[in-house]
Amino acid sequence: MFFTADQHLGDERFDILHRPFKTTDEYVQMSIKLWNEKVTSPASIVYIIGDFVYGPNAKDFLPIADKLNGIKILIRGNHDTLTDEEYSKYFEKVYSVNGILLSNSQLFLNHYPSHGKKEYWNLCGHIHSAWKVQKNMINVGVDVWHYAPVSLKDINFTKNAICNFYDEDVWVGNHPANVANNVRGKTGSYSDKLE
Repeated sequence: MFFTADQHLGDERFDILHRPFKTTDEYVQMSIKLWNEKVTSPASIVYIIGDFVYGPNAKDFLPIADKLNGIKILIRGNHDTLTDEEYSKYFEKVYSVNGILLSNSQLFLNHYPSHGKKEYWNLCGHIHSAWKVQKNMINVGVDVWHYAPVSLKDINFTKNAICNFYDEDVWVGNHPANVANNVRGKTGSYSDKLE
């Protein structure tokens, strides 16, 4: 089982996304290569937690999914605006932006970190390279996992590190230097408008 998010295939804003590619074709070819090196079995399940394609030509980039190994399941993100019918040609299942719970692993999969569930481990996307881990959240976006899906084994390794090895210097969100400036940034209310 694998997880990923935020491919943004079709997005040419490499400078804004801080991606080391010069052209869309270069990015697409590298994405296919890195995905298939990681997901080697056609029977592997890959959860894409939002934003597989992007932009006015998004539909043109959907067929790339056929070049990627594994059984692909899409959980919609804010840029997944095509119809279920369009996505169903390339994905085994398509879920809404409300996310899903994988009860056998106690993982909640949702594109938006602000929709996380406190009683589960949350796998999310949406934030690109802003952060990789929080106390009960793991960003599975390509921008922090070397442009490839993340295995369940790597997720479990990261969960163990969060619980047992990261020290207080990793979790500085509640540090006085940050709390004193809690007026900076946004609260994550954007996704609440989607419901």
